[in-house]
Amino acid sequence: MGRKSIILLLALALAALLALVLSCTAGTAELGLADIWGALKAGEDSDLARTILFEIRLPRALAALICGLALGTAGAALQGLFRNPLADPGLIGVSSGGALGALLVFAFGSALFACLPVAFHALALPIAAMVGALAITFLVLALAGTLGRRRIGGMLLIGIAVNAAVAALTGLILHFAADNQIRLYTFWMLGGLDRSEWILLLPAACVVGLGLLILPRCSRELDVLALGEAEAHFAGIDVARLRRYVVWTSAAMVGAAVAVGGMIGFVGLVAPHLVRLTAGPSHRFLVPASGLLGGILLIAADVAARLAGGASELPIGVVTAIIGAPFFLYVLMKGEGRTE
Repeated sequence: MGRKSIILLLALALAALLALVLSCTAGTAELGLADIWGALKAGEDSDLARTILFEIRLPRALAALICGLALGTAGAALQGLFRNPLADPGLIGVSSGGALGALLVFAFGSALFACLPVAFHALALPIAAMVGALAITFLVLALAGTLGRRRIGGMLLIGIAVNAAVAALTGLILHFAADNQIRLYTFWMLGGLDRSEWILLLPAACVVGLGLLILPRCSRELDVLALGEAEAHFAGIDVARLRRYVVWTSAAMVGAAVAVGGMIGFVGLVAPHLVRLTAGPSHRFLVPASGLLGGILLIAADVAARLAGGASELPIGVVTAIIGAPFFLYVLMKGEGRTE
């Protein structure tokens, strides 16, 4: 990685830290930088500021950063794997699987909670969402294993078919669900970080942190794979092993993001493309930079969701869709989404 790339990564990391701090000042309750500093020093007259900071603002800002890191990094790695700038974690079933897992909790939560201790009730939804995401990803990978050598291209088609089947199953469950269950599921599908708690952030941070260590190590192989699967085989790249590493790691990271923030779209599409436009296609820089930019974008979207909605904040998934959908159309119109 060149000197310019390192400087850009450091600048993105600094910008992410600055966005994290500024996010803690945004909200209906006034909390300035001086108040945050006083809360960190644990002064006697800063009890209210400490409560706002450590119970509401900081967990939410960290949740936005963690989810953005996961979505941006996974999006860049999957786009490299599929050699398609329109590739998204939803293509391998992560999003639909997470939605199905969450819906099962909303629909059958009363029976589930009866079997669990009260301390685990808050974890039922995020665990179900992550398990669902990984289960559908496993199904897509297992089906792709029957396609022979050109499994990567075929995985896209399998992902579309599996997503359609999961959507049908989701619709069937919703048809028999109660109105309050449908309402809860609908709000969860729109995405939101208002339920961010420390008990959820620690495991999510561990999963995403592990992914941030694994995916950048695949950068050289992804650069070679850009030449084609056959060329990658001739260059000594174990494409099947690379596919497993990228897909499973991306699925775990996005599953953790879904567990924390629900369905948040377009970050995994927009962040890698913006980085690619400014710094080129090398995955050594693209993968980590996309994660940092994803974190910045999601923190900014969360602040916008808090401020634009007034007393009733906007779902963060709505904000990212407002930004991401036009960008998606722009990429399509530029013709950069064509596959081989």
